Amino acid sequence: FDSPTLSALVNLTVYELPSQLVIQDWERKPVLEGMLGPLMEGHKLTLYCVAAGGRPPPRVSWWSGTTLLADRSFVIGHDGTILSSQEIDVTVRNTMSYDAGKQVPGLGLREGSGPPYVVTELIIPSLTRDHTNFSCSASNTNLTAPIVRTVALTVYLHPTHVKISSATHEALQEGREARLDCEAEGAWPATNITWSKTVAGTTEQLPSTMQQAEGRSVSRLRLVPEFTDHGAKILCRAFNPHLPGPGVATTVSLNVKFAPRVGLHLGTSLAGRPINEAEDVYFECEVQSNPSPRTIEWRRDVSTAQPAHHRVEARLLPVCAVDPVIVAVGEGEKVKLECRVDAHPVDQLRFTWFFNNTLDTKEVHNARISVAGGSSSLHYTPTTPRDYGTLSCWATNQVGTQAEPCTFTVVEAGPPESVRDCMLVNHTLGALEVRCAPGGDGGSPQRFVAKVFASPTHTQLATLEASLPKFHVTGLVPGQDYLVTITAVNDKGASEPQQIDAIRLKVAEKRMGEVSAPSTSPLVGVFLGLVGGFLVLLLVVVLLTRRARSNGSVCSNHSM
Repeated sequence: FDSPTLSALVNLTVYELPSQLVIQDWERKPVLEGMLGPLMEGHKLTLYCVAAGGRPPPRVSWWSGTTLLADRSFVIGHDGTILSSQEIDVTVRNTMSYDAGKQVPGLGLREGSGPPYVVTELIIPSLTRDHTNFSCSASNTNLTAPIVRTVALTVYLHPTHVKISSATHEALQEGREARLDCEAEGAWPATNITWSKTVAGTTEQLPSTMQQAEGRSVSRLRLVPEFTDHGAKILCRAFNPHLPGPGVATTVSLNVKFAPRVGLHLGTSLAGRPINEAEDVYFECEVQSNPSPRTIEWRRDVSTAQPAHHRVEARLLPVCAVDPVIVAVGEGEKVKLECRVDAHPVDQLRFTWFFNNTLDTKEVHNARISVAGGSSSLHYTPTTPRDYGTLSCWATNQVGTQAEPCTFTVVEAGPPESVRDCMLVNHTLGALEVRCAPGGDGGSPQRFVAKVFASPTHTQLATLEASLPKFHVTGLVPGQDYLVTITAVNDKGASEPQQIDAIRLKVAEKRMGEVSAPSTSPLVGVFLGLVGGFLVLLLVVVLLTRRARSNGSVCSNHSM
């Protein structure tokens, strides 16, 4: 029998992928090796992506990462006419068509021959530092991955910001070298930094040294300020030498402290002519100083008259008249803090107090503050550990507010520390002397107490008190052992006592004395002298008497 005939119709769709995909620059030149640049920040950039071949014509689009950029692609026929277009939801508009017979750069094709090609144009009105990489993709089917070409941009970048660091906000000292650093960031490939100083409308360039790092440049300026530099403007400018424009800059004003410069001149109406005796004259004194002089004195000594002076007072900002104070006070105790300032004028002074600790800074309520003349008093009572910190007092008059406040550091009071380095410095038969080094006073005045004990019975013999840890103990027994304790005491308590023990006093040594004859009284010598003289006189009288008798006997015998 005859078999039936079976017929089938198959619709075969064949996708022809694009044969070439090329990225071109604004001059329609192919971008080689995927690199383009260097370009300038802020300049306009136009790129083209050209896909040749493909059936159906591919969709060609521009991407930045995962963000779609181009908004329209065009299919160009062999005669240069637009065969079709396709809308794409993007941010940058572009259009493109070729003239018939024009060479298509990078493809080796001429318009008017070969397969159709698709062109997508990307226009960036102003390049920024975020424009680094762009990709172009071509695809006409979801069955295969798209063809992708990527271009990496090298862009010269301006510095984004510049700052001057170091001690620019502190007062500089005349003749003492100061260091200022200027740091610039954000530029590529590097930043040039220049310094200039402007004084009284005159600007001069200053030498400096540079240090370069990745995306960061630091210039160091070493400056020895003169008194004329007070108030000068120091400008640091950072710029990219590859880009037009002034770059970015910042300035600081110098605050230079210097000793007063004084100029004394005759009054304007007297200058240039002789001055006669007894004629009134006047002088002009010009003073330059920072800070402002507190006083100006006039003195004269041009004749036999006694020297005299005239005092001229200037209006002065308040200045703290007391040194920083540390006050020890316990919780719940009240302390009175007095803030005294020197100022002129002193009337209408206004005071402001601030409290600062490691957590916050706050202004003290005016109800706790009293003002009298050039001083302000604050009654302060810490009630919690957070109430301990630093109180700052600022005074203001018609001139302004004082530059540095008066400060009072409130610390928690406590007992003193123990004495240290105790030693026996001297001991005799019935006395001893000890000396120690004092410890911390705990924030309050301290005194020292010494107790003397007999050893080993530990019987207390004496208690002594002194303002310094130095004690002299008398009335002790030689040969006895003693120990001494020394304690520091203030109104918050006492320290741990320090003890010196095993002190034994010396015993008197026994010595044999030399035997000597008792001394003779001077009266005995006088008496013996008188007796001897009397005996001599008596002997002379006896001899004379005998001689006289002998002569009388001889005469009688001769007369017979």
